Amino acid sequence: MRKLIVLVLGIIVLLSGCTGNESSAGIIDLTAELKQLDPVQEGEYRFLYNVRNTSDENILLKFETEQQVSYILTEETGEVVSLSQDLTKKDQEDLLEPEDNIFHEMVFLGLEEGSYTLEAWLTASDLEEYKQKITFLVE
Repeated sequence: MRKLIVLVLGIIVLLSGCTGNESSAGIIDLTAELKQLDPVQEGEYRFLYNVRNTSDENILLKFETEQQVSYILTEETGEVVSLSQDLTKKDQEDLLEPEDNIFHEMVFLGLEEGSYTLEAWLTASDLEEYKQKITFLVE
C-alpha cells in the first residue's frame, strides 16, 4: 500500500511539471487585447494585438515556431482574406517578466467595402484562451 501511494505521488509530481507554459508559481496571469489603431495613410487598417504579464512572477512561454502571434482576417461570408503563416519550426522560449508585453501590429491595405473579422492569438503552447476577435467595417 505504501509503495502504491509513493508511486501515485511520483506520477502527480511528474505530471505537474509537464505543463507547457507557467510562472514560477505555476499560474499564468496574462491579459490580451486586440484594438484598431488610427490609420497612417488613406485606405489603411491597422491593428495591435498585445499580451501583458499581469502577475508578479516571470512567465515562461514556449513557442514551436519563431512567430509569437498569429492572425486570420475574414470577410463576413467567412472567406479568408489574409492569414499569418510561419512554417519555420524552431522551439524557443520567451521569459515574460511582470508587466512585460508581447506586441504584434497588423496592417491591411486595399480592402473592399464590407464587414471583416480579425482574430489574433498568442502561438505559445496551450494558450488558446488568449485569442481575441474584432469586427470592423470598410466603407
